[in-house]
Amino acid sequence: MALSLHETYPGHHLEAIYTKLNPSIPIFRKYVDYTSGINAPARFPLRTAITEGWGLYSEFLGEELGLYTDPYQR
Repeated sequence: MALSLHETYPGHHLEAIYTKLNPSIPIFRKYVDYTSGINAPARFPLRTAITEGWGLYSEFLGEELGLYTDPYQR
């Protein structure tokens, strides 16, 4: 359940769609150049904290909605 919430709705999939379609989001958050640089740290997107924060918050929403049946699913 946690993986489903983190990766789909309301997780990364919804966040990506929202970021692309919202006109008030700055350009540097909409389009990330994955080809700039050859070293591993240079290839990570600049918006990783925003994206993963959204995913973790989505997992927490599952807890608030009571979607987890036991504590091990969290």
